Amino acid sequence: MRFLKSSFFLAAALTTLSADSFLSEIKEESFKLQEEKIDAERSKLRSSWIEPIELLASKNYNNQFGSDQKTTIYKISINQPIFKSGGILYGIRYANAKGKYDLLSVKEQRRTLIKEAVSLLFKIKQADFQKSRQEFVLENARIDLLRKREQYENGQIDSGFLDNAVLAKNSAALTLLDIQSSKNELIAAFRTLSDIEWEKATLPVLESLTKEEYLEQSLELKRAEADVLQSDFYKSVTIAKYLPTFRLSASYNDVTNENFAFGNGINFSTEDGYYQYGLSASWKFLDVNILKDIESAKLSNLRAKNAKVDLENSLYLKYTKILDNIENIDKKLELTKEDRALYEKLSHDTKELYDAGHKSIYDVQTLENSAKIQSLNLEILLLEKQLLLLELYEKSEREL
Repeated sequence: MRFLKSSFFLAAALTTLSADSFLSEIKEESFKLQEEKIDAERSKLRSSWIEPIELLASKNYNNQFGSDQKTTIYKISINQPIFKSGGILYGIRYANAKGKYDLLSVKEQRRTLIKEAVSLLFKIKQADFQKSRQEFVLENARIDLLRKREQYENGQIDSGFLDNAVLAKNSAALTLLDIQSSKNELIAAFRTLSDIEWEKATLPVLESLTKEEYLEQSLELKRAEADVLQSDFYKSVTIAKYLPTFRLSASYNDVTNENFAFGNGINFSTEDGYYQYGLSASWKFLDVNILKDIESAKLSNLRAKNAKVDLENSLYLKYTKILDNIENIDKKLELTKEDRALYEKLSHDTKELYDAGHKSIYDVQTLENSAKIQSLNLEILLLEKQLLLLELYEKSEREL
């Protein structure tokens, strides 16, 4: 009944659930704030080419001509670049690419935590099955101890066999305690990541991905591509920095002079308002760091492209390794199914022999427990396979 209850619990648990529900509210809020900050930084960078409008107000006093003189000036001005040899356009594109790169970094971090939370849930469920399996192992060890005790009392075996049976039973009991301790540690780790109760948590049923799906949906690879793009635009921005720039300048001035004396003792005031505007061109063609700066930007772009290729190779090797490990799990599953079928047949045959008076109840109980142990081994291996598949989903945009 204990085994059937556990199997039913897993079957009910392994249903598709959105990954959004696995992380705690405080962690989700932290990621949301990071994304909002990145969006604000991107907007600021996109408009960084727009110069501020400057307001100036001043009052000056002097007595240069023997009497007090006061000058009041109000001025509004702007000195705005309108053409930077492509630098404005590439600057906006660089801001967008950098924002995308930073957002992908946050998505990667979030996905890693989700994977960790889901992995802990898988391992907690796995620990449940391991605990049930170990209880049957312990029960068989106790049965064997009873059998050895009867054989020893009947003079059929010496004390060494009985001592070994005692040690086996104690070892099985200690292992059971260790499994419970490990499970408690897994639960504690899960509670640091999630607000949901692990007993009520549902888990996704993960399926294998093709190599193309794995690479196309990889957040790591998308971030590497965004890095190539942002470094390419930054290279263009760097080059444009040393090409001609055209600026539009404009200002409006309101000047008032009061008590102005022109040497004849007559005081008077004047007011004047005027504007000015114009175009200017500049070119940094003698900067000693031009070539070094441009070369540095080009090397950063080449480094990003090289890192992307290297990452593609690493992801492919990781994918191949995971598939190889899954293949080994599938082979273990087949062997375990064969063992279970064998124990179930032995258990059935032994019951018939017991009914005929040719086998003891100990034989019946031991083989029944062994069949249940193999069924639990199947469940544990299936969860092990899910943990391997989870590695494919760790940094993927694909929903769990």
